[in-house]
Amino acid sequence: MGGEQVYLFDLTFKQRPYTFLLPKKCHSSSEVPNGKTTNGVSNGLHLPASCLKLTNNTKPSSELPPHLEHIKQQANDAFARQQWTQAIQLYSLGIHTAGQSNAMLYGNRAAAYMKRKWDGDHYDALRDCLKALSLNPAHLKAHFRLARCLFELKYVAEALECLDDFKGKFPEQAHSSACSALDKDIKAALFSKNDSGDAARHNTPTFNCQRESDEKKGSSSIRFHNFSRKESIPEDEIILRERSFDYKHRYCGHCNTTTDIKEANFFGSKAQYIVSGSDDGSFFIWEKETTNLVRVLQGDESIVNCLQPHPSYCFLATSGIDPVVRLWSPRPETDSENGRVVEDMDGASQANQRRMNADPLEVMLLNMGYRITGLSGSHDASDEGRGQHGGWFLPFIGHMGICTSTGVIRDFAGPYFVSEDNMAFGKPTKFWKLDKNKVYSGGPSAWDTAVLDASEEYKHRMHNLCCDNCHSHVAMALNLMRYDNSTSWNMIKLCVLCFIYSKHVSFVGFLKTWLPFLMICGIIVTVTLAFKLDHSV
Repeated sequence: MGGEQVYLFDLTFKQRPYTFLLPKKCHSSSEVPNGKTTNGVSNGLHLPASCLKLTNNTKPSSELPPHLEHIKQQANDAFARQQWTQAIQLYSLGIHTAGQSNAMLYGNRAAAYMKRKWDGDHYDALRDCLKALSLNPAHLKAHFRLARCLFELKYVAEALECLDDFKGKFPEQAHSSACSALDKDIKAALFSKNDSGDAARHNTPTFNCQRESDEKKGSSSIRFHNFSRKESIPEDEIILRERSFDYKHRYCGHCNTTTDIKEANFFGSKAQYIVSGSDDGSFFIWEKETTNLVRVLQGDESIVNCLQPHPSYCFLATSGIDPVVRLWSPRPETDSENGRVVEDMDGASQANQRRMNADPLEVMLLNMGYRITGLSGSHDASDEGRGQHGGWFLPFIGHMGICTSTGVIRDFAGPYFVSEDNMAFGKPTKFWKLDKNKVYSGGPSAWDTAVLDASEEYKHRMHNLCCDNCHSHVAMALNLMRYDNSTSWNMIKLCVLCFIYSKHVSFVGFLKTWLPFLMICGIIVTVTLAFKLDHSV
């Protein structure tokens, strides 16, 4: 799952994972004196020969009371609208309110996790499926989703065993389209691993099925071991696996890929909240028990690393890349807006998830770019046009944005982020004033709509310096509005035309654009001439 999430471990009631060691036929392994089985790691009680098959001695959960039914319906509605995070949070609220005793809520939340597909979501979905089946072994969807989760987590042999058990338990579903499709995917994955020609020896694992006693805490967590006959596990690795414990809660939304000093901490009079910094310059606040995200605040221009609550008063200290430490305390309940509140928490969380899977080198360069601010200068963007900030090394390319009819600059500043009136590399030094009468449908309304639509599209795109960048964002806006009756705008065309037709905002803007570049060129020429003269002498 990676180390980008925040995890809460219960050190008092440690959660022992389920253990599945899957053989050709499920059977009890003979134990050896050192505590290991002949087939791998052994913890807990052996399951009967049915292995992954679950017993039917647990009664299904009762119907929900009205207030929980209302929460479930809200979650279902969010699921239908494909608002996966909102659905997960509502299901989590229902689970917490119901006292973790309703299989349907766990099964539904598992489905939402599987649809959202953030890092670690399939593992959480698998835990929810196991919990749902422990509460209601006849839960058909939870059993099928369990097989799907195993497949998505690359436990292909275990997924096939689980699916076979599903077919035996629900024979009427064995030939359904969903079951047949999953069976085909699993067998295709197994076949792709068998290209060495000795599949039975290499890829049909030997395994035993084991599970912790249901009386122990944390029986919803799992652990899988898949050992082929040729595979050997080091002794210390086996010991570590035997001693491992699963987490109790996971908190999602922030990003932690750039620095290794990021903190997570408890917050609140009863430690009822979890706080953590993020690489997007914000810090996130979650409810501890429901894991729901309740507030995101902008704490730094680039990255928030450290968060420390006051031991007695309601104060929180944060710091990051900026050379300041910020203190946070409750504000009076007035109608005034807090400019540091991130209203679109779901959008910020999604952007962070994409950021965690982006190219690390590009993210690092973009983070550096955010901290390159302009010196002084102004830009009058009272009409439609495009602003450009000159790059030090390639000033004829620069960083580009596009203004709305009111002069607000929108620029594709980084992965999944379109800045508003705050260009990533400082204030514009050049501009190219365009004619709103050349918009195909005419008028500022069509212009603004095109700029807005292009910006919304690029909020969901990864930044690529070579082929999908700030120039591409502006080109899309011009294509949407069919500026100058053309839909062939692209980054190369924009770069050339802007170089020809743009003007500097002032003489200072000209110096900012060209002076660093000319100085670098001068240094290179001087060093080259000196090197040649030295060799000629």
